[in-house]
Amino acid sequence: MFAQFGRYGAETSGTFRAALEDVFTTDDGRVVGLHRNTGERNGKRLDVSCCIVFEVKNGKIVSGREHFFDLYNWDEFWA
Repeated sequence: MFAQFGRYGAETSGTFRAALEDVFTTDDGRVVGLHRNTGERNGKRLDVSCCIVFEVKNGKIVSGREHFFDLYNWDEFWA
C-alpha cells in the first residue's frame, strides 16, 4: 500500500493527497476509512471520494479493498 501511494505521489509531482474524512468500525472485524483523493497530473485534476474496507483479525489488518465513488473519474485521471 505504501509503495502504491509513493507511485501516486511521484506521478502527480507531489500533488496527490488522500485526506481521511471518517473512520467506521463494525462488530464483525471490519474498519472502513472514508477518504477524499485529490491531485493534478498531465493537465488533469482528480477529486474523488473513496473508502477502504479493512478486515481486522487479532488486532492486525489481514485484507483491504478500496471502493471508489466515481471509478470513471479515477480511471480517466490515471489514463
